[in-house]
Amino acid sequence: MSKPKSSSTTSRPTQQNLLLCTIQDSMESPGTEKKDILLLGASGFTGRLILKYLISHPTRTQSDAAFTLGLAGRSTDKLRRVAAEVGANNIPIHELDIQNEQQVRTLFTAYRVVITSVGPFWHYGKVVAKVCAELGVHYVDIT
Repeated sequence: MSKPKSSSTTSRPTQQNLLLCTIQDSMESPGTEKKDILLLGASGFTGRLILKYLISHPTRTQSDAAFTLGLAGRSTDKLRRVAAEVGANNIPIHELDIQNEQQVRTLFTAYRVVITSVGPFWHYGKVVAKVCAELGVHYVDIT
């Protein structure tokens, strides 16, 4: 079944652009000092792709819509190497055991959005999703 054609001449936004619009909407909370996006698992294949996308996104550097980005994972050494490889210099890097709820809670209070590429999610995502829900932090995974 084909979709009905729109009478609008504007192109339809992609899922990626919709995600960034949603993230940007959530970042417009005046009076908060939170950082915008925390990426978990950037040293893995998919996490690296997400990092490259976020670093190269045009709104990353536009002063009126710029967003901050941080990385977290088991190995800060790996994260530093990945960040250097993709040109993501001067980004906060945090060592984090995502199964340690207190560590997760402490770090997540500083961010508005958490994107995780750490899987399998049924094993490693429970604490992350739980803490995000409890803190009101936006949660995105790759499933």
